[in-house]
Amino acid sequence: MLVGLRSKPFEESDWKIISELLKSRTSNALYDLAEEWLLEFPASENATRLVGTWLAVCGSTKATSFAIRYLNENSANIKQILCATTSFSVRSSELYDVIGRHLELSPTRGVWCHLQTHGKKKARNDKLIQRWLSLNLENDQICREVSIVALFSTSEEVINSVISWSGNVGERTSSYWIVLSHLLLGTSEAHQKFQERIIQLARDWTNSHSDDDNCGKIIGYLLRCKPTIENIGLAIEWYREHSANRTAFFVLIAILLQSRHLELEIDPYVLDESMD
Repeated sequence: MLVGLRSKPFEESDWKIISELLKSRTSNALYDLAEEWLLEFPASENATRLVGTWLAVCGSTKATSFAIRYLNENSANIKQILCATTSFSVRSSELYDVIGRHLELSPTRGVWCHLQTHGKKKARNDKLIQRWLSLNLENDQICREVSIVALFSTSEEVINSVISWSGNVGERTSSYWIVLSHLLLGTSEAHQKFQERIIQLARDWTNSHSDDDNCGKIIGYLLRCKPTIENIGLAIEWYREHSANRTAFFVLIAILLQSRHLELEIDPYVLDESMD
């Protein structure tokens, strides 16, 4: 395939082939191909995708240079470049400085959530995400983006920032339940450290949104986080009143599982409901 690419003029669609090759192998010949394609199609909407793949694979000076160029040109499609920074091969201070400057200029863009690593710590990324959250304490339009950070962050500082954002604007948006569910589902030590605060946020929301279509999910996740006799009782009480809620089955399943976990006799009403 590599020989085939070199034997004919580039087509714009070749970015995808080069990108897939970069993911499966590393070689200077492939890096040269990526550079040649980018020089031939600098304005392609897929240029930043190829740069992102190249950067994630090797973090080379040339790949970094292209990433900085597209960031400085204020390209609308920078997601792949930001995702690439989660790779430990990316270490350029200059690149992080450029990202930081653009974050300050356009802090409300949800795209900055893609700086979030998945299940690992990277101090520079965590610092930028913290800054992004601090600049958006009044922004209730980024729930889905914040939810990504809420689920995957392993940083105590970042999780604390998510909690601060939640307490400030969460109640103002109907999508807030997504952030809550991801905070409750997070498994890192950082999530464990702030578990009581997370649980309190979730309880406050369920108390004021008991009729919400997604309330059952949050109560189910709450019970998973804090399986106590008291919480099982509260869950049963909610289910009795809201069994028609479209997410009520989350609560029913959680009650059954946690009752068995605590070796409790399953409430007869719950048992009957589970048989339907």
